[in-house]
Amino acid sequence: MRAHPRAVLALVLVGLLRPGLSLPWTPPIGLPDPGWGIDTPVAPARPLPWTAEVTGFYYVDDDHVAATDTANPYGYPGKPRLTIPNTLAAGSYVEVNGTYNRSHTSPNNLQLNGTVANPIFIRSQTCTPPYAVVQGSNWETSGSYYVLECLDFHWTGTAKGAMAIGPQGNVYHAAVRNCVNRGNLSGGGMSVSANAGFHAQNVVIYNCEVKDSGDYRILTDQDVSGIVISARASHVYIMDNTIARSSGDGVSINATSAALQQDTHHVYVGRNVSTQNKQTGFWTKQAEDVIYSQNTAYHLVVSASSPGACLGGQYAPSHVWVIFNHFYDCDNGIKFQSDSGLGYGTHLYIVGNLIHHIQSSDAFDPANPSDDACISLRGMTHIRIVNNTCWHYAVGGIMSPNGAGYIHITGNILGARQNASARDILLQVSAVASASDMTYNNLDTSVRIEWPQPTLYTSLAAFQSGTGKGQSSLSAAPQFLDAGARIYHLTTSSPGYNAGPAGHEVYDTFLARYGRSIAVDFDGASRPLGAAWDIGAFELAAGGSPRPPVADRPAAPARPPVADRPAVADRPP
Repeated sequence: MRAHPRAVLALVLVGLLRPGLSLPWTPPIGLPDPGWGIDTPVAPARPLPWTAEVTGFYYVDDDHVAATDTANPYGYPGKPRLTIPNTLAAGSYVEVNGTYNRSHTSPNNLQLNGTVANPIFIRSQTCTPPYAVVQGSNWETSGSYYVLECLDFHWTGTAKGAMAIGPQGNVYHAAVRNCVNRGNLSGGGMSVSANAGFHAQNVVIYNCEVKDSGDYRILTDQDVSGIVISARASHVYIMDNTIARSSGDGVSINATSAALQQDTHHVYVGRNVSTQNKQTGFWTKQAEDVIYSQNTAYHLVVSASSPGACLGGQYAPSHVWVIFNHFYDCDNGIKFQSDSGLGYGTHLYIVGNLIHHIQSSDAFDPANPSDDACISLRGMTHIRIVNNTCWHYAVGGIMSPNGAGYIHITGNILGARQNASARDILLQVSAVASASDMTYNNLDTSVRIEWPQPTLYTSLAAFQSGTGKGQSSLSAAPQFLDAGARIYHLTTSSPGYNAGPAGHEVYDTFLARYGRSIAVDFDGASRPLGAAWDIGAFELAAGGSPRPPVADRPAAPARPPVADRPAVADRPP
């Protein structure tokens, strides 16, 4: 996987080095602390000296010459077990060493019966790489209060192997953390789901590297995603992971039907990095209360099976929040496809995101409201787009052919079109345009708005006069701190400084629904810091003192062409 600067920084701060650090973990903006599974519980100390069996402590090494399961219930370094028992009691500690070549699928799936006071651990000896390698074709785990940590799942061969939380039984409080998951050309990845009659809830996937799930260069729709949250999964926390080169999405949330939509809910996706997947960085189908916060997605292009979006969804999920994410070098920044009658959700909130350098691999059609865009909306009904910065887009800023509902566009910065015929905003349907509003936005010096199509306004003044909308909006260069270096903070000379609305109802809605405030900017600074809110994703401190952006918002490299991406044969081990 390419070493992208922001990804490297994220890994240094909260990533693969974290097991050796003592820094307290803090949740991404707007997301709850799971309270179990990140920093706690902590594995017990292994027996020392470990020269004989110790009740409750399992030592497994099926490469060892003396390894046996016969009359050897626990094992120890001098005489390991060959296998992990299929059922483990509360308080069990399992240390895996070497390469473990056993599958744990039905009827050999792992049933892990931990308790809050006595959780179960399956792990390598230490959390310093290299970890013990897990091969075979699949792992399926069910039970309660268990932790899988510091393991290298490497699904070799041609089987569609995966690390599955569930689906053969109930799951309550499970964590997969500090692990590596490497797929093969047929499969790979991780999943959380439950079969009929069961539920999977309070699951943490933290600080893992998930890569090479399927063949990301395949021409057909293989659709193997890095992390999949599926039917009957709720209160799932996907935090601080890196996901790369999946033949599907980096993260896919999909209850599989409208009937199951209410049972897949409260999925929190925070501070992950997703790149070079064949489909998208993050994607949501049927689900409820899904929050994406402070994620990064880049280097995603359109294909026969995907719009090449950094993030998006379809089939009408319910109450989806896309907040404070960083998306760039994709064919679409955020794209929601047709609802198709398969789900029943209506509400989408896009708040505080930084989206820039949105390219297009398709033939450009300036009249196509479904074309590639910074924010492209073919689905959902009640949409709020608030305090985002969308800059440097090839085709469109905000594009929508929606036939019902409204789109509230407030407090955003839009501009730097890369095609003279592109649109900053394009709404196709008269009823939607009439019900929608556009206020307190900072558009670039050149403006192109269709509201509705085909009425084209080439100045903000003409738009305001022709529609009665666009109140308190500006048409002026936003004067970023350093747009050439992709630093989009404001300065005291920025027209959007202290020129935004006094908050917005989305902030009150989030607080009332989830009990947490998101009245902050992209960097997490409280809003407002000055006399009033600023327009765009960033808030400038009172008095105009810029917060240093360079260390945590490095410039992104140019997107490589497909031919320059690593070939399958060259994928790193």
